Amino acid sequence: MLKKTEIVVKYGILSSTLSMFFKKHEKIEGAYAINQFKLARKRMRTQKNENIKVNLLRWLNEARSQNLPLKGYVLQEKAKVFVDALSVTDFTGSNDWLT
Repeated sequence: MLKKTEIVVKYGILSSTLSMFFKKHEKIEGAYAINQFKLARKRMRTQKNENIKVNLLRWLNEARSQNLPLKGYVLQEKAKVFVDALSVTDFTGSNDWLT
């Protein structure tokens, strides 16, 4: 196993970057696992209403596994359910939001 100093030299990164990775590796791996961000991104920024997206994605995957018919308006209605459940006040589920 490589020492931290060897990793820093090998990959040309700062030791503070490596320390941050070790400190937040579970959060980073979890975000990548649910397609929250791409590996090429430099920063892990989330969307304003990320909880709605995560819940809607879980529901969508479950609905697909049950072969339920899915249309855009169905996703918008389900998003409204999550908006109400999460008490979000500044969300609009427009057609542009789906794309």
